[in-house]
Amino acid sequence: MSSTVSKVRAATAVSAAALMSTIALAPAAGAQSVEDPFGDITGSLGGPVPCDIDPAQVAADTPGPFPDRPEVGWTVGEHNDLGSNVGYLFLETEGGTGSSPTKVLLYHHCDLTGTQTGDKSARRVLGSSSQFHVSVGEWHAPPEGEPNAAATFDYTVYVWNPVANDMTGIDVPFGIKV
Repeated sequence: MSSTVSKVRAATAVSAAALMSTIALAPAAGAQSVEDPFGDITGSLGGPVPCDIDPAQVAADTPGPFPDRPEVGWTVGEHNDLGSNVGYLFLETEGGTGSSPTKVLLYHHCDLTGTQTGDKSARRVLGSSSQFHVSVGEWHAPPEGEPNAAATFDYTVYVWNPVANDMTGIDVPFGIKV
């Protein structure tokens, strides 16, 4: 077996294990949180909380994608319940195209935990999502002279890590779609 295949299998196993362990820690609907000596680990994975964040106001308050063109801002793209375990809000370039930059804001129970990693000027798309994860694809332009259909994506799966009390991004090996 080649070294590359071994690395891909290992990375896939690590990604899957991290995602599955997060999902396995999630309590059933209506379950009571269990306190443990290290803090309220399972409680941080409870169901959605009421959230009064206005996505349109967040878009208006967030500095635009082009520092040299402050008149270009963001519009609200795809988003879910920002009060869930893994909330996401895609901000699309105002007046942009299919390859214009996208910013992804990540939330946990209405608290902004960060943004996507990687190239800040890249186009991003929603892969899959649930209350416990979101998969974000980063668009890479096709080679010169190739059609846009030849573009590729790198995916990162973001999950809430109750042990670290933070959002964790897991890079998915190239060629695997989530």
